[in-house]
Amino acid sequence: MSSSTTGALEVLGAAAAFGAMAVFARWAYADGVSPATLLFLRFLLAALVLVPWVVVARLAWPRGRALLALFLMGALGYAGMSACYFNALNHASAGTVALLLYLFPAIVLLLSAVLFKERLTGRRLLTLALALAGLAV
Repeated sequence: MSSSTTGALEVLGAAAAFGAMAVFARWAYADGVSPATLLFLRFLLAALVLVPWVVVARLAWPRGRALLALFLMGALGYAGMSACYFNALNHASAGTVALLLYLFPAIVLLLSAVLFKERLTGRRLLTLALALAGLAV
């Protein structure tokens, strides 16, 4: 199998897993799991998979400023977004929460045009149209 086929299959698998996350979260909530516990388990499972991979592949661990930046992006950025996402599932349907989550690229594009006076080029408008079309699908 070619590397491009392998890469495409990996992307499709990741997309399917990410898309199913809300369904699994709903099942966990029905069994009494809290959002905080679910997030802890999610990140623990990721660590249990990724740390051995880094060790076996002998990848270099980040150091200094790179480590700090990665920690802040993960701890504040991604973990914060994940906490908001999983808590939102307690207040709205999984479909509504997913639509709002995937609407963020369009929101960022429009806010960058309004707040930072970035030009809405043809390419950016096409990207906006594709993002909105994806939401409609």
